Amino acid sequence: MTPPLWANFLAPRFAWLQIEVTTHCNAACRYCPHTLYRSHWQSRHLPLEVYRRLLPTFKKVNLVYLQGWGEPFLHPDFFTLVALARQAGCRVGATTNATLLTEDVINRLVTSGLDILAFSLTGLGARHDAWRPGTSYDQVLDAIRCLTAEKRRQGRETPQVHIAYLLLRSGLPDLADLPEALGGLGISQVVLSTLDLVAAPELRPEALRLAGPLAWQEVQRQLSAVTRVGARQGLTIHPPPLPAPGRQLVCPENILRAAVISAAGDLAPCVYRNIPTTGGHLYGNGPAQPVPICHFGNIQDRPFLEIWGSDSYRAFRRVWQTGQLPPDCRDCLRIKVH
Repeated sequence: MTPPLWANFLAPRFAWLQIEVTTHCNAACRYCPHTLYRSHWQSRHLPLEVYRRLLPTFKKVNLVYLQGWGEPFLHPDFFTLVALARQAGCRVGATTNATLLTEDVINRLVTSGLDILAFSLTGLGARHDAWRPGTSYDQVLDAIRCLTAEKRRQGRETPQVHIAYLLLRSGLPDLADLPEALGGLGISQVVLSTLDLVAAPELRPEALRLAGPLAWQEVQRQLSAVTRVGARQGLTIHPPPLPAPGRQLVCPENILRAAVISAAGDLAPCVYRNIPTTGGHLYGNGPAQPVPICHFGNIQDRPFLEIWGSDSYRAFRRVWQTGQLPPDCRDCLRIKVH
């Protein structure tokens, strides 16, 4: 079914669409649901023909981000996905563990016009390698250097290099060394995040959002210091949002102007509420909770804009507009601290 022309005309301008192109991964990160729920995991690639169903919507999208619970370069049509989004006028980004970035792939990346390529890190050096088996800290830095050199060779400024840096509680000692370790590599920005999805009880101590107020005060001091040092060295570091009692509830996933399409084609508000597993639990301050599933339709059955405008999805967004939390979001660690 094709939506009427007026539907696309009246649709909002989306800040981004995050598209989970695959749930396959060649790493075994110790905190990732892909590893911890492996006996229940649903591995799949988003079919190219399903991705094409989104092309009319891309005209209303600023950024198409090819990332979910998998390594995007495992998708056999990755560069076709980039090309289609670029042809629709979108900026395009992806996040990688760098394991598949051969010299040829890096050459194609620069030629493709990809706007942003983020590299995942969880600590520096041996700490990163211990938390992310199957990946290598040195390999990430080598890939960044090769990418920067290839951009220079081709006379291009893109893709911009970002770092998606997961800050675990045990990784706080690495913070002070971050500017020196990553400076001078051509990195545009480092985005720090915390462990917001605790998929095993033994990971609770690593989740900074479960720490008390005194612990957060020390974290805030360290973050402020490293941000200042990074700025002096030309490295932009974005700290994670810190607890601020009394502020309005805000979701960093931009519920009102963004969405996620899973590798199965499901339209969801974020990746944290649409994990491709048939089992598993999440662990916060309270008792363990089954992994929540929250999506509003599948683009294989209905067009994106029809699902976005459905009564159920509009009702979900209206709750956010009132400053309340929908039931599906009440236990999310990303929300409680804002």
